[in-house]
Amino acid sequence: MFNRLMAVAGVAIAATFLTPAAPASAGLLGPASCADIKASNPAATDGAYSILAGGLGGLIGGLGQLLPVYCTDMAGEPKAYLSLPNTGPGHNYSQYLAGGASRGTTVVTSYSAIRFDPVPVSYFPLTFRANIADQTFSRSTGQLCHSSGPPCPGNVVTSMPYGVAFDCISPGSSAGRANIDLTGTPFYVVDTFVVRSFRGSGKATFNSPQNVDLAGGGYCGWIAPADIYNPSNDSPKNDANGGWDLRLTLLGL
Repeated sequence: MFNRLMAVAGVAIAATFLTPAAPASAGLLGPASCADIKASNPAATDGAYSILAGGLGGLIGGLGQLLPVYCTDMAGEPKAYLSLPNTGPGHNYSQYLAGGASRGTTVVTSYSAIRFDPVPVSYFPLTFRANIADQTFSRSTGQLCHSSGPPCPGNVVTSMPYGVAFDCISPGSSAGRANIDLTGTPFYVVDTFVVRSFRGSGKATFNSPQNVDLAGGGYCGWIAPADIYNPSNDSPKNDANGGWDLRLTLLGL
């Protein structure tokens, strides 16, 4: 009887930690989100903070690891961002290469931080998601007409989502480029990349678990962290995941 009771108790405890739920509120464990920080200190302003990875469930899945985040909109609806230490040329950028059927100038968007959801999508391994459509901490250059030439009848591209390489150069092309570099953060990139193209190709090259080079294109074609259609500007915010397409897992898990 004792063994049976212990087995039932063990299942209940496991269910508690394995079922994703809202993060634990601020307390002895520490805040699990920017909203928790605001709840414990209504006067908190935008800035750098640390949150407990995955809240209460993260104590098992992530060994209670604290994550550095940048909180914005603390006076309204708090949002968490992951700062990207490497922002020089070739790091943390997305590109739509101009030419072929899409005329204009090459569009390049560089990111210094990405929107981060502190509620994990799984605990084993402890996995989070980032929003590739959020361009709060980005800068862009260039402008082109997707699948047409100027003056654009529509589909003007002035920026690119995070982690997307795109071109519409020619059949067989994969000249669009992008890079995801999480070096200096506690995260690895989860390989969920999908190539979509018409007579083109693409690939994701993992230089390390934290650094990924992307190449994609066609007539037209691209590679992105999810199976999405024509990802340009902030269009992934309207996809099936609302732009929450990039998966991240903690180092060593």
